[in-house]
Amino acid sequence: MKIILLSILAALVIAVPASAQDIVTRKLAFTSGGDRMVGVLHLPADHAGRKLPGILVTGSWTTVKEQMAQNYAQELARRGYAAFTFDFRGFGESGGAPRGLESPARKVADFKAAASFLQTLPEVDALRTGVLAVCASAGYAAQAINEGVPFKAYVAVAGWFHDKASVGSIYGGDAGVARRLRAGEAARRAFESSGEVRYVKAFDYVDESAAMVGPFDYYASADRGGIPQWDNRFAVMGWSEWLNYDSVAAAKALKVPSLFVHSDNAALAGNVKAIYQAVEAPKDLVWSSEDHFAFYDEPQVVKRSTDEAVRHFAKYLTRELGPLGSAEEARVISLVSSIPLAVDLADYDLAMRAFASRITIDYTSLWGGEPQQMTPQELMTAWRGIVPGFDATRHEIADVTVEIDGDKAKASAFVDGRHYLGDRVWRPVGTYDWQLEKIDGAWKVTKMTFNLTQEIGERSLASEAMERAKRK
Repeated sequence: MKIILLSILAALVIAVPASAQDIVTRKLAFTSGGDRMVGVLHLPADHAGRKLPGILVTGSWTTVKEQMAQNYAQELARRGYAAFTFDFRGFGESGGAPRGLESPARKVADFKAAASFLQTLPEVDALRTGVLAVCASAGYAAQAINEGVPFKAYVAVAGWFHDKASVGSIYGGDAGVARRLRAGEAARRAFESSGEVRYVKAFDYVDESAAMVGPFDYYASADRGGIPQWDNRFAVMGWSEWLNYDSVAAAKALKVPSLFVHSDNAALAGNVKAIYQAVEAPKDLVWSSEDHFAFYDEPQVVKRSTDEAVRHFAKYLTRELGPLGSAEEARVISLVSSIPLAVDLADYDLAMRAFASRITIDYTSLWGGEPQQMTPQELMTAWRGIVPGFDATRHEIADVTVEIDGDKAKASAFVDGRHYLGDRVWRPVGTYDWQLEKIDGAWKVTKMTFNLTQEIGERSLASEAMERAKRK
């Protein structure tokens, strides 16, 4: 009888808010334009096989995935999302040449490849995907979506959007733009004739030849953006494509629900307001007074911005409504769903009514041994012998499916089982299969099988709960 009692525990679950979770990461590789790309998937540590909404997270120009993109991906994972960062071609761990080339066309192509890859991952619900783009990549993300990436929601944090009318305000007016364009064309000719790639610093406090010049401590500090993975160089030939790129037009053309998180002290704030006014899709604007670089890594600013993004994603990354189904299917789904609810409510009479007079209980994937034959009364006795021993239990059930063949039916569902004693947790996770028969006009479960796919935490909590239940 002990095996039966313990095996029943796999049906009991308890939920923990995503914001309290730690995260896990997994390095992955895919291809873009024939080059090997490297990315990192960030997940809540207790994702336990669930398909999560997937968010592609990208950062500013010239940067690598370990800078601002990583900060937002970590926060999204803590809130229950699958967040994927990657290095564009020519940057960080990804392949591709020339290195350090800020090519909007190449980066848009990389974004498309990363988006397609994200939707193939087993942890990701391909029907619920979106993007959080920081700074310059917000323009690339907008263009990629306009060109067919099937993301359902878009978020730009401190988005950098320039066009020919505004680029001079950043690069020293017409003269400064013209000087960089000449340098870019000369560098491109040198590359085409000899293969030479001319570089300048991506950032410097005073060097006017650098791509970014000014008091930008983010890039200078090893504790912020000046990390070893970032090589602080800019391929000069990139000026031509970058300065002629119109990310304002790309963002204005967005047709998916869009959120813009920006401030009066962030770059090109006027362009962001104009874009917001032009976007025809559902849209929101969150405005503050933070410095542009605070959006990159200031913890409280990153958390607040992520909170806004999560509110946006929660609203628009919703599941597609499933087929209506028949009345019989509805009855079966309601019946099998009532079993875990009844256990959570300690309503054993409700649970017992779901079962036929003899049932087969199969937890061999978790405990080994053989399936057990029992009556509903014996099953309720087993539950009463252990459920009260846990501090809290709850079923998390999803994706219920049903097949009906005359007076017989099959149902299955994903179930995340969480069992708590104090601060300790045991979580068997997997799927349930139910076999049912219509008896005297009502559906009854004749067999219940648990298929373990993942186990998290301390299995020993089961026997402890049994001892506590005895004392109670």
